[in-house]
Amino acid sequence: MAIKATIHKVLLNIANMDSHYYAEHTLTMAKHPSENDFRLMVRLVAFILNANEELVFCKGISQEDEPDLWKKSLGGDIELWID
Repeated sequence: MAIKATIHKVLLNIANMDSHYYAEHTLTMAKHPSENDFRLMVRLVAFILNANEELVFCKGISQEDEPDLWKKSLGGDIELWID
């Protein structure tokens, strides 16, 4: 039987006074069995530093052609790719 991903729920209140971005984000993060706690926290910090309504978590470690986080435009173009 394969080890399944561990699900983590995160509630963030972000107040970025430099870019005037203030928002609450409710995130559901999946920790892959081969991923350590440090990498999970790095993904969370990357989200915090680039927080935006369109920024989403991707398959990342389990999918080679997808990043950990990305932001797509309304037209479907990738604006931000975080690996």
